Amino acid sequence: MTPSGTRGSTVAATKRKKRIKKRRRLAAKSSIPPTAPGLLPMGQSVEVKVTKASADEIVYTLSDGTRLRVRPLIIRIDRSLNHYNPTGEPLYQVQAGTIVQTDVPKRLKKRQQG
Repeated sequence: MTPSGTRGSTVAATKRKKRIKKRRRLAAKSSIPPTAPGLLPMGQSVEVKVTKASADEIVYTLSDGTRLRVRPLIIRIDRSLNHYNPTGEPLYQVQAGTIVQTDVPKRLKKRQQG
């Protein structure tokens, strides 16, 4: 008789190996080399400065009456010197965030004590 934990860990290891094989198979089909999620192996790259920007905000009106105003915030842009997409354009890596402002109806706000 085997210890109770042995079979469970063997099954988990087998499933993990299958997931890894599947990821590798899918990555082999991709034109971008596999890497950690969200990171491109840019190799040599150069920072590209933004010379002109129009950061229009996007306004979402929610079903409860709240309005969300969302604007992009670009932190840094790098252009690869060695990697290109299938149409020959260089790959860009963009570090960005968002600024979100809310306009909440009074009926949804918590009343202040005091």
